[in-house]
Amino acid sequence: MQYMDFHCDTLSCAFFQQREDLTQLTNAMVTPEKLVAGECMAQFFAIYMIPEQDKGKYAVPVPEDEAYIEALRQILLRTVQQYPDRMALACNASQLEDNRRQGRISAFLTLEDGRAVQGHMEKLETFYHMGIRLISLTWNYANCFGFPNSFDKQTMQRGLTAFGKDAIRRMNELGMLVDVSHLSDGGFWDVAELCKKPFIAS
Repeated sequence: MQYMDFHCDTLSCAFFQQREDLTQLTNAMVTPEKLVAGECMAQFFAIYMIPEQDKGKYAVPVPEDEAYIEALRQILLRTVQQYPDRMALACNASQLEDNRRQGRISAFLTLEDGRAVQGHMEKLETFYHMGIRLISLTWNYANCFGFPNSFDKQTMQRGLTAFGKDAIRRMNELGMLVDVSHLSDGGFWDVAELCKKPFIAS
């Protein structure tokens, strides 16, 4: 039976191992070979945004956000090119179905931690045009979308920012999935309210 996995950090693994694609990774849970062997239908590949305060902890220099996002995006593009008969990029449900019929694994690009949007709707649009189709709104810190999951009850009650609400509406229009992993309870209920109406992914 085929399956879809909505998160893996394999692109980050490749970046820090200084690989150009995912074909020769060490200690990686997800590789093209494993996806093929496991009969995966679709894999969502996360671009995990390194917190600013953690960037200096890595042996490999971490560039500015947009350059880092593009570097990981290129790793996925090169990987797909290595497996033209077994993998293909996908940006919507129709492409997922087309790939499935052709026996190809769909590779979706996602963003883990919406802080890279920086409160600018044009950045959200840019990431959409780069092929990103899912955004995990927060990670462990507050950002332009809202507040993270926390042991602090007051933080957990806080919802989306005004920008966050506008951005969710725009994501619905564009066809970007809203991932509430790491989000506060208040933010979760705001998303649930905003995403009640169905939308057609483009």
